[in-house]
Amino acid sequence: MSTLSKLCLGLAAFIAANAYSADFLVKNMRVEGLRRISDGTVFNYLPIDIGDTLTGQRSGEALRALYSTGLFEDVEFRQADGTLIILVKERPTINKLNLSGNKQIKEDDLKEGLKDAGLAEGRQFDRGTLEGVEQELNRVYFGNGRYGVKIESSVTDLPNNLVDITIEIKEGKVAKIRQINVVGNAAYPDDELLDTFESGVGGLLAFYNKKDQYSSQKVEGDLESLTSYYMDRGYAAFEVESTQVSISPDKKDIFLAVNINEGDIYKVSDIKLAGDFVVPEEQLRNLVLQKPGTTFSRRLVIRSEELITLRLGNDGYAFAEINAFPEFDEENKTVSLTYFIDPKQRAYVRRISYNGVDGTDDEVFRREMRQLEGAWLSNSLVDRSKALVSRLPFVEDVQVETERVPGEEHLVDVNFDIKQRQSGTLSAGVGFSDRAGVLLNGGFTESNFLGTGDRLAVNLNAGSFQRIYSISHTDPYFTEDGISRLGTVSYRRTDQLVSNASSFTSNSIGAVLQFGFPLSDFQRVSMGAAVRDTELLASGFSPNEYVNWVLDNGNTFFREGLRDANGNPTLVPASQFTTYELLLGWSRDTRNRSIFAERGSRISFSAEYTLPGSDVEYYVARASFGKLWPIFGSNWIFSWRGEYAFGDALGDTLYLPPNKNFFAGGAQSVRGYRNNRLTPLDSFGRPYGGNLLITNQLEIIVPTPEKLRGSARISIFADAGNVFYTGDQGLFTPRDASGVPTGESPLFDPNIWDFSVDELRYSVGVSATWLAPIGALTFSYGVPLNAVENVPGRPDDDLERFQFSVNSPF
Repeated sequence: MSTLSKLCLGLAAFIAANAYSADFLVKNMRVEGLRRISDGTVFNYLPIDIGDTLTGQRSGEALRALYSTGLFEDVEFRQADGTLIILVKERPTINKLNLSGNKQIKEDDLKEGLKDAGLAEGRQFDRGTLEGVEQELNRVYFGNGRYGVKIESSVTDLPNNLVDITIEIKEGKVAKIRQINVVGNAAYPDDELLDTFESGVGGLLAFYNKKDQYSSQKVEGDLESLTSYYMDRGYAAFEVESTQVSISPDKKDIFLAVNINEGDIYKVSDIKLAGDFVVPEEQLRNLVLQKPGTTFSRRLVIRSEELITLRLGNDGYAFAEINAFPEFDEENKTVSLTYFIDPKQRAYVRRISYNGVDGTDDEVFRREMRQLEGAWLSNSLVDRSKALVSRLPFVEDVQVETERVPGEEHLVDVNFDIKQRQSGTLSAGVGFSDRAGVLLNGGFTESNFLGTGDRLAVNLNAGSFQRIYSISHTDPYFTEDGISRLGTVSYRRTDQLVSNASSFTSNSIGAVLQFGFPLSDFQRVSMGAAVRDTELLASGFSPNEYVNWVLDNGNTFFREGLRDANGNPTLVPASQFTTYELLLGWSRDTRNRSIFAERGSRISFSAEYTLPGSDVEYYVARASFGKLWPIFGSNWIFSWRGEYAFGDALGDTLYLPPNKNFFAGGAQSVRGYRNNRLTPLDSFGRPYGGNLLITNQLEIIVPTPEKLRGSARISIFADAGNVFYTGDQGLFTPRDASGVPTGESPLFDPNIWDFSVDELRYSVGVSATWLAPIGALTFSYGVPLNAVENVPGRPDDDLERFQFSVNSPF
């Protein structure tokens, strides 16, 4: 109720009290002047009934009761022949509320705020409320540095006691900070202290970071940062004595002065623990980071309180309170710290629920729970459960809230608010890939098949030089204790491994069965087997390297090729071989989520080794590493991804099979170099592949707006890598179709493909990834730093600065 309304109410009550100096018996009551409000509503609020004696005091009480409802502008009591006549004038009703000019505050948020204040369509209008709203809007805009704001409101009377309200906002521009002065500092210079501020005088990046835009909330945070800066360095008695904000006459410039009292540096003289030790005191004492004799640091005190709280939370004391109290010795400039420990009552979990889940079985999330219902509440187990759920590929975000059960102080409910992302991609049509050329494709990938958490992938691709038909199914919980199972059946016909690569034909059919065994929540090993039957067919257009491999490995035979000038068919070599492979793997994944992770690491190692009885013997080992570090605060992230692979032939097999070779270049390895073109070249100058792969990608991930954080990412990168050949150099020896060396020299010296640190390629640039319905779309612009160009005896690197790729995010 506004001050004016209160004044009117008091005055009316005073008048009523004096008007009814003579008491009278109420025999009947009548209400006059009502339009929308019923008689019953008035009688319900009126503290007078028929048969009561109306006195001056009771008249005042009745008037106050009716005014306090906020429904009436005026109320008057009269009496005639024992009838109490209540004359009222209703407040007008708001017919329409018009807003204009508000850009900083969203209209829905503004209307919600006005509704909470009492201004909304269909409600009674109180002019005092409107005045209060104007003052509050001015305060909000002033707090955001918009001192030139103008709030103008108008009320239009309409028939039937209705009004239209118009609020016009002219926000003005944000005042810019022109100067900040710190007064009273002796230990540290102004520049060092102002570096801790989020606010500041505008610089080259002011258009982006808006550092020079004044905000009272931002300044409050800066003062807290300044206090922490001093108190973390021993100034335990530091204080900000005052802050003066001066505004230029045109309300465009802000001048800020901060007056401080540094005080003295204090040392810690003693550490004490007091309270109820529900866990061994020695364990808690080890969690106190501040030690006697060291310089006082508020940061270490706060962190010690947090560590003790977490330790107690692991044993069910989730609501423990830890408070450190200092005792100062001004003479010796020391401080004694006493940590008071109040564990409260141990809490047990009554129920765990999953909100926001759409089409996914609760069991999919429940099996990731390390916090169990009926057990005591453990903060660390809840956090671990949250991390495991967040890493599911179809989960975008997870928030956890713990609520006390009403009337049961020792019971809590744990609520997981889960935001799911699109879990599958379905595609059909004509496409293009840097790796496979023109594609006629149909594919389906679902990381949450039928809401079970299983992954199903079906690929039917018919490209310019590659056909792939495959189906794979992954059950992450094949057994209740977390053993996973992967099964894949595939057929592949290939004329080239990658675009513009060596020409040959490969037909392969295979099956894979692999099981994963968890060692911990973040670590697992895998073991499996694969059987593949492969046929490699050369042609008259196949390079020497491919022909040599077919002649020297597997079950070699000859078939008819193209006819010569005389019309006679030529013979070209082919090789058929069956392999039985042992598959081994190990991985450790501590990332906070599987897609667009912000922290954590992932390390993996895999190996495939052909077993005795295989027609061709070889092994391939691959290691990958990825880690993310938050930097410059929590929104900037440094990322490092590395991949390293090596393969070689075994036994009587002379060279690694061509279809096991490695390629680099492109969005997934070294950007700025054409996809899969960083690799040894064949005798025709086309990609053949190598047996040693080294790639590294360093990125600084730039903060994105909150609404895009789960679906888009921008980064600045620096890449390094290449592919080498370290096997038998006889692979590059030119030979005829019967295998006899021709004596010709290779097109390029084979030694240039051997490993050398000097041969690593580098690039820098920017990259953007968007999670679209068809998959993860990645755009990058890379600048090669040491590309080989115009070097005698060496092929030029194939460059491609702008690159685009589509990959499955799952």
